[in-house]
Amino acid sequence: MPIPHAAIERQRAHGHSQRQIVLDFVSTYIGRHGWAPTVREVAEALEVNVSTAHEHLRILAAEGRIVKGAGPRMIRIAGGSISITK
Repeated sequence: MPIPHAAIERQRAHGHSQRQIVLDFVSTYIGRHGWAPTVREVAEALEVNVSTAHEHLRILAAEGRIVKGAGPRMIRIAGGSISITK
């Protein structure tokens, strides 16, 4: 189960950056499911389009905060355990 929409809205209300919200979502999703979300799942959870979600993930990877692989569920938190692919 992804982060509830209300939790995302609270993060926004508290001034969290969109990228921090993406990072928190990915981390929580991996913790709950054992594998990473797809870009589409990130987009749906944050109510943004897929290209915006992809850009946030690209920037997080460039900043070294996540590591992206070639597959659709190949995202892991930098310094964390590797996610299991579905």
